[in-house]
Amino acid sequence: MLLLAAVLAGATGCASSPDSSSSWRSDAGQIAHDVAGQLAITRVAMQAREQDRLPTAYATMTTTNAQDSGLSSIDDFADLYPPPELFDMHDEIAALLREAGDLLVRSRIAMAGDGDPATLIEQTADLQKQLLDEERKLQ
Repeated sequence: MLLLAAVLAGATGCASSPDSSSSWRSDAGQIAHDVAGQLAITRVAMQAREQDRLPTAYATMTTTNAQDSGLSSIDDFADLYPPPELFDMHDEIAALLREAGDLLVRSRIAMAGDGDPATLIEQTADLQKQLLDEERKLQ
């Protein structure tokens, strides 16, 4: 009986409640800002590499670090629990962050190989702008 009470108490402690609207907006906005920053770093590294102003090894290291940091921020977003009135906004930001994660990985691969980053440079700039627009909506 005591064991059952301990299990039930532990189970109810695991249930999460949504973050407050202001807390969720602040956290989601910071994550959007952070990932947009990693996209900017990646874009600058690809541009410099394309213009032969950055050695391949350094471009690869830079895009790898940006990928790692960006994916870590994206993982942090997955831990947020939006209040019901922000579910739609959560879904919009989650879709952009998934796209950003994919783009960071593809950019790193392009820098490590002989990929042509021209399209990726344009895509990172566009996605960076979208994430910063979302961040502004959250303020």
